[in-house]
Amino acid sequence: IVVPKGQTPVNYFNNGVYLSGHTYKGNVIGSPLFYPVVYDSAGRIIEIASTRLFAFHGGLGGSIGSHDHYKALLTYSVNSGIWKSYPSKFRRISTLFEYDYFCTNNLTVNCALAYDFMHQSAENKQVLGGYLGIKWTILP
Repeated sequence: IVVPKGQTPVNYFNNGVYLSGHTYKGNVIGSPLFYPVVYDSAGRIIEIASTRLFAFHGGLGGSIGSHDHYKALLTYSVNSGIWKSYPSKFRRISTLFEYDYFCTNNLTVNCALAYDFMHQSAENKQVLGGYLGIKWTILP
């Protein structure tokens, strides 16, 4: 957004109609890249702390053999606050690797591993998650 000289930029996500902005249960609706949210003393969301960001999102997918499929995703974002001072830039790296193996026409085994690293000044937060699943299709 380019703001003409002498004008104040409009902070679309933090508006007067909805006190919490466009959020649901601590997450910004529409894009997980707008982060973090700010809470008041009662635990209510009062604003989205960062609506200016630079992000890269890319991925690869394919097959190693005739009975499998893989997907790898990477997202890197740098949040720079809103149109006022922000203590430091917030950097985040998110990754996902997913693998499906098709045993038969009806049976698929899949697994995934995801890793999230968030950095803001001296604070670091890491999250690791994954799953293993079996899918049985009744109708082809």
